[in-house]
Amino acid sequence: SGAGNEWGTVFSSDNWFGSSLIGVSMSVPIFDGFAKAARIQKNRVQINQLENQRMFLKETFKNELYTAKANLKNDLSILDVQKENLKLAEEVYQIARIKYNEGIGSNLEVVEADA
Repeated sequence: SGAGNEWGTVFSSDNWFGSSLIGVSMSVPIFDGFAKAARIQKNRVQINQLENQRMFLKETFKNELYTAKANLKNDLSILDVQKENLKLAEEVYQIARIKYNEGIGSNLEVVEADA
């Protein structure tokens, strides 16, 4: 910065002064607009959602296990019935063959019993 009363003295080195500027900026939050409380509430909601999902998944696994056990029990019952049906079909086939061999049954009865 420089100054002088006359035009010729303005550019004289005696009229120029050095200057410096130092600045400091500081930010102190006084009010955050309830942002912290909102983040805490959001995290609580997320925790509740995750807990609900965990419970739902646990119940789903229980349901799948119960369904699988029930299906296995039903399939085993069906297997027993099919075994009895097989025994009955073999018995009918044997009777049809005996009747055919004795001459009282027809070949059609044997073929149907075989099928």
